[in-house]
Amino acid sequence: MVTATHGEGFGLPLFEAAYTGIPVVAPGWSGHCDFLFMPNENGKIKPMFLNVNYDIHPVPKEAVWDGVLQADSQWCYPHEGSYKQKIRQVRKSYDKWQKRAESLQSWILEEFSEEKVYNDFLESISESAAQAGNFQVMVL
Repeated sequence: MVTATHGEGFGLPLFEAAYTGIPVVAPGWSGHCDFLFMPNENGKIKPMFLNVNYDIHPVPKEAVWDGVLQADSQWCYPHEGSYKQKIRQVRKSYDKWQKRAESLQSWILEEFSEEKVYNDFLESISESAAQAGNFQVMVL
């Protein structure tokens, strides 16, 4: 999966590629970093994709969309040469990148399982409610 995204709120196509064990080539900036980086055995966060170099610049005025893309937002502008280099790396060492994609897939299947995400969501609501002191969350 190759993307030249300027930025992702979450990055569902990238998530689906990683979820199915496909190597990903993308800039390491924006919402998809939540699931394309994972902790290694030492707990250090490691990119499990081919991280394309990029610059950060303001969103162009013609792209501003009130409530969606604010005028003071910034976009990622990936470097073309870096894409070429990363794609060559995948082609030359596909087995290596496929193995890394499969490791990421296993982590995603565990870390982003429906049950875990649901429980994390309920826990965050319960914590907020407890801090506010005004209601309790009941799970049926």
